Amino acid sequence: KFGLLVEVASPPYGKWIMGEFVNIYEFAELDHVRDIFGMFLHALWADYAIDQYEGFRVGPKCRVYPQYSFTSKRDSYSLMGRELLGVESTHYEHYGMQSNLILHTSNYTLPEVI
Repeated sequence: KFGLLVEVASPPYGKWIMGEFVNIYEFAELDHVRDIFGMFLHALWADYAIDQYEGFRVGPKCRVYPQYSFTSKRDSYSLMGRELLGVESTHYEHYGMQSNLILHTSNYTLPEVI
């Protein structure tokens, strides 16, 4: 009822949907659809950034899975964020990280405020 997605702050699930959102943004034929998805992507990344503390996702919206939560490099959003910011290219290392490859080749960029 409230929020951006049904599944919130799940470390592994983001990688399965982000690529589809970016593809809609990238290949939308109508400018207003592209604009809407650009704003949606901004909102997703802003929401993610709010929950960060020194590279770890924290707060009441955070799920805790030992294999993902004890290192910031295992969270799919962290991996996608590193790809998006050009900090680290990981699209070739992880199974199911087609979203990283899509972000790597996309024209989408984060606003500086995020």
